[in-house]
Amino acid sequence: MRHIRQDQIIQKMTMRQKVTIEELRDEFQVSIETIRRDLKTLEEEGVIKRVYGGAILVNPRGVETEYSKRTSLNVLEKQAIAGLVCDLINDGDTIAIDVGTTTFEVARLLNRKNNLTVLTNAVHVALHLLYNTSHTVYLLGGLLRPGEDSTSGVMCTNGLENYRVDKAIIGVSGITASFEITDYNEPENIARKKMMEIAGQVILVADYSKFGITALSKLCDMNMVDTLITDWKTPQQIIKQLGTGFKNLEIQIAEQS
Repeated sequence: MRHIRQDQIIQKMTMRQKVTIEELRDEFQVSIETIRRDLKTLEEEGVIKRVYGGAILVNPRGVETEYSKRTSLNVLEKQAIAGLVCDLINDGDTIAIDVGTTTFEVARLLNRKNNLTVLTNAVHVALHLLYNTSHTVYLLGGLLRPGEDSTSGVMCTNGLENYRVDKAIIGVSGITASFEITDYNEPENIARKKMMEIAGQVILVADYSKFGITALSKLCDMNMVDTLITDWKTPQQIIKQLGTGFKNLEIQIAEQS
């Protein structure tokens, strides 16, 4: 099983493709020997290739990290994003919440709101809201995915057909260089598409590490999103490109607390 630091190294490399041992040592505050062992482990897994002074990513499409490990990645950024999402939700709203670690951070804050109706395919989200709020919660049926604790498939998408929601809060695994929204799991992507179809407003949550990543399954183009919420680490060049290319897209940037 990988160390969390090794997953963080992969995440960093999906943004930059190449890293040096020295910069990894400085960022993670560990010894060069520790970093070398991490890189050796990742090379043995076929994820990276070690080169002189550092490493390069073998698979530029990135690698899906286990949910339990993703909960420890970019926590401050995800929490800041969740705060902005919560500001967009009104008392009495009906919302759909996708599976993901950022969307779960949104769920954590929904005790600030009153009389919500929440549809979700994320077991983590449903249980948290069930035991920590008085909101009405619908857990969508379907095939359970181990590790992610999500539901998807025909039962899930057919169930969504019967509803209309004010807002859909959608997570993301990757946003390509041409701003296509992608994910690693196709059945979950089908559920996301249906959530987007039944929503009056589509809110996409994506921390800085998701940009430049191409996962297997395309969800949609950015022009299908109403509001994008990201964090202060997202490069200004990307924000500028989004603003220029998608005139109707509202972009909100969470600030570091």
